[in-house]
Amino acid sequence: MQTYKSNLLHRLKIIGGHLNAVSQMIQDDKYCIFISQQIRAINGSLRSVDELILEHHLKICCRSKNNALELDNNVSQILKVFHKWN
Repeated sequence: MQTYKSNLLHRLKIIGGHLNAVSQMIQDDKYCIFISQQIRAINGSLRSVDELILEHHLKICCRSKNNALELDNNVSQILKVFHKWN
């Protein structure tokens, strides 16, 4: 559990650094396309964190000992659909 949390917090810290860099780019009047590219990269990173949280919820929080294998198959199917939405 600690590795999961540490991983998420580390990723969010990196994303925060990128957000600060975008703010600085705006203050420095950087080229709009460069700013937009950075924002798209941040959005991708946030989606990745969101996927990890969803996967954790489905595999850990929703798991019961009676149907763990069935749940793993369902999680895989849900994640495939989730990837298609993004």
